[in-house]
Amino acid sequence: MNEVKVLLIEDDADDYLLTCDLLEETTRSTYEVTWCADSESGLVALYSGRYDICLVDYRLGAQTAIELLEQGAQALRRTPAIVLTGSHSSEIDHAAMEAGAADYLVKDQLTSDSLERTIRYAMQRRDLDIRLEHLAFHDPLTDLPNRLLFADRVAQALARRIRAKKVVSVVFFDLDNFKDVNDTRGHAAGDRLLQQVARRIASILRAEDTLARLGGDEFAVCIESGAHDQSIAAAFVNRAQAALETSFDLDDGVSIEVRASFGIASSTSDDVNPDDLLRNADIAMYNAKRLGKNTWSSYESQMHQTLHRRIELEKDLQQALRSERLDVVYQPFLCLRTQQLLGFEALCRWNHPDLGPQSPEEFIAIAEDSGAIIELGRQVLVEAVSQAMLWREKFGFDGFMSVNVSPRQISSAGFHETLVRILESSGLPPSALVIEFTESVMTGDVNQVIRTLNKVAELGIGIALDDFGTGYSSLSNVHQLPITIIKVDRSFVARIDERKGRSMLETISTMARSLEVITIAEGIESEEQRDTLAALGYEVGQGFLFDRARNPREVEERTFVGYEPTRDIDD
Repeated sequence: MNEVKVLLIEDDADDYLLTCDLLEETTRSTYEVTWCADSESGLVALYSGRYDICLVDYRLGAQTAIELLEQGAQALRRTPAIVLTGSHSSEIDHAAMEAGAADYLVKDQLTSDSLERTIRYAMQRRDLDIRLEHLAFHDPLTDLPNRLLFADRVAQALARRIRAKKVVSVVFFDLDNFKDVNDTRGHAAGDRLLQQVARRIASILRAEDTLARLGGDEFAVCIESGAHDQSIAAAFVNRAQAALETSFDLDDGVSIEVRASFGIASSTSDDVNPDDLLRNADIAMYNAKRLGKNTWSSYESQMHQTLHRRIELEKDLQQALRSERLDVVYQPFLCLRTQQLLGFEALCRWNHPDLGPQSPEEFIAIAEDSGAIIELGRQVLVEAVSQAMLWREKFGFDGFMSVNVSPRQISSAGFHETLVRILESSGLPPSALVIEFTESVMTGDVNQVIRTLNKVAELGIGIALDDFGTGYSSLSNVHQLPITIIKVDRSFVARIDERKGRSMLETISTMARSLEVITIAEGIESEEQRDTLAALGYEVGQGFLFDRARNPREVEERTFVGYEPTRDIDD
C-alpha cells in the first residue's frame, strides 16, 4: 500500500482523534497524519509542500477555512484541501469550492470509505491538473518549455534585470535544411533528431538558462548576464555550434550532419518587452540564414527592413513561379586547347516587374528557404532541356546542357522520375544532359543522395560537382558519388598567379586524372589564365573571356553562326 502524507488542520482534539481513527480503518492506503491545531501553523505547514492532502476544519477559532484557503491559494496547486464541517450548508459548500477546496464533507456523515474515496479522488484530480498544466507549458516531443512558458521566463528575467543590473538575451536558432530530413527520412526520424538536438543543447547550458522549443525545428534560449555584458550569449552560440558538429545517429544505422543558424537579441533599453526581444531574435536568426546559414547574427534595427523586403520578394517569387515568368540564360563551355564550343550552363534569372533584375544569390536563397526551389529547379530543367533539343534540331548542336540542381531537389521524392519525364518529353538524349550540384549536398542524408545520383547516372546523365573545394565535403565524396565532372571554383582560378594557388590547381587536376573525371575551370577572365590552366591539364573552361550568360536569341546570333558540331565531352 502507498503512504499518504496528510496535513490535518483542526482545533478540536476529539475531532482530530476521530479523523485519525477513520483513516486507520481504510484498506487502500496508509496515512501519516500531521496535526496543526490553529490556522497560523497550518498555513505554514501547507506552504511547506510536504503533504499529499490537507484536511481542514471549517471553524478555526476566529478564522474560517475559507480565509485559510485564500491565503494558501498557491500551495493548493501542490496540496489539495478538503474542508470538514459540523453541519451541511450549501453556502459554505459553494464558498469552499470558490476558495479552491477540492471537496467538502460533513463530519457526522463521514465513514472511513467516504473519507478515503474523497482523498483519493482529490489526489487524482491534483495529479491530472499537474499533468495538464505541464502539457500546457511544455513541448510534448522534447519536454522543453514551450513558447508560452518561455515568454513568461523572459518576462520574469526582464523584471529582474533593472534591480539586478543584468542584461537579458534571447537566442533563437533553428536547424538548417531540417525539412530535407523529414522529406527523405520521414517525420519519425525528424522527431528523433529534434529530441537529440534538445538533449545535446540542454547539456551545455548554465543552470540559470532556459531552453525552449517554440515549434517545428525552432528553439530559443533565455540568458541572463552581467550589466552591459552580451558576450555570454555569443559564448553559448559558440558552444552550441561546437556541440552540433558531432553527427547524430537516428537509430537506423545512418548518421546525419546537422548545422543551425542563430540570432541574438539583448535588452539594451529599459522599455524593452518580451515580445520585442523574441521578435528581434527571430529577425536576427533569419538574417543569419541570409548570410549563408550555419552562422549567427546579432539584432540590428535595420534588419526589420531587410526582413520585410525578403518576405515581399518571397511572395513575388511564388507568383513568378505560378506564372512561369523566370528566365533562363546560357553561358558557354569551351575546350581550352581548341576553343571549340562543348556545351552550355543554364542559369536562372528573374526580372522583377517593379524592382528590375534581382540577384540570383538572393532569390535562389529565398527559394531554398521557402521550399520553392523544387518547382524553380523543375522549370529551369524543362526550359534548358527543351532549348538544348531545339538547338540540336536547328543547328546540329551536339554538345551538352548543364543545369544546376539544389540538394533539396535531389533529396525530394521523385527527382529521378522527374528527370526521366523531362527527357522523354523533349527527346533529348540523357548523355546530352549534365546536372550540377555543390558539395553541400553531402550535409544531408548521404546514403539517400548516393542512391538517387546512382540512378540518375545509370540513365547516362552526366554528374558534375560544382564549386569544388569551397564546401563541406572531402575528397572521399568524389569516390562515393558517381561524378563525371569536377568544376573548380573561380576563387582558385583567381589565385593562379600565386604559387599556392597554382599548386592547388595542379593538385586538383592530378587527382581528377587519376579518378578519370573531367575538369572544368570557372571564372576564366584572361588568356594567360586560359593557357596556364590548359598546361595544368584542365580540359574545359568557362568565364567572361569566352562570353557571359546570354538569352537564347543572343546565343544563336553570336555562337551558332558558322557552328560546326564537335565531339562529345566524354569522347
